Amino acid sequence: MSNDEPTLTIKLSAYDKIREDLRAAQNENMELQKKLQAAQIADVSGTTQLLHTAFHDAIKVVQFAVGNLPPETVTGWPHEALVKVADAIEKIPGIDRHVGEMPPELRYFAQTARGYEEYRKQRDATRVVVAATAADFGPQTPEAAAVHAEHVKQHPPETPTGEPITASHDAA
Repeated sequence: MSNDEPTLTIKLSAYDKIREDLRAAQNENMELQKKLQAAQIADVSGTTQLLHTAFHDAIKVVQFAVGNLPPETVTGWPHEALVKVADAIEKIPGIDRHVGEMPPELRYFAQTARGYEEYRKQRDATRVVVAATAADFGPQTPEAAAVHAEHVKQHPPETPTGEPITASHDAA
């Protein structure tokens, strides 16, 4: 504050009145904004209000997904749809003030998700996947097979009733 700036002296009661009037004006402004928003989306059948409410509920799902499904660990993120949601938020009248602040965050998240999807696509283009076969399971060496056979002999598998399962080979 510079010295050449004028100073105003008022009574505390006048200052309190000014603050009270400001608070009342702000409250009235909020009420009028709510009425304006309701008028913008009002229709006789109630369909617009239903869609508006559904969109706000869907935004809660979007917020949950963005907050809990990071694109580096979840494949197939619908990043293009997320950008469309961000665009819709900016165009829909009567949108909640807090929701109206979300588009930049949603676009950034969508851009991140798109980057991970492009990386996966490039990575997987040259990946060779070989399906596992029965030979890939169980003992892999003769020694392991002998140990496994001895273990099965000493601890035969049981049925759900608790009876041991036995196998026999009858020569006919």
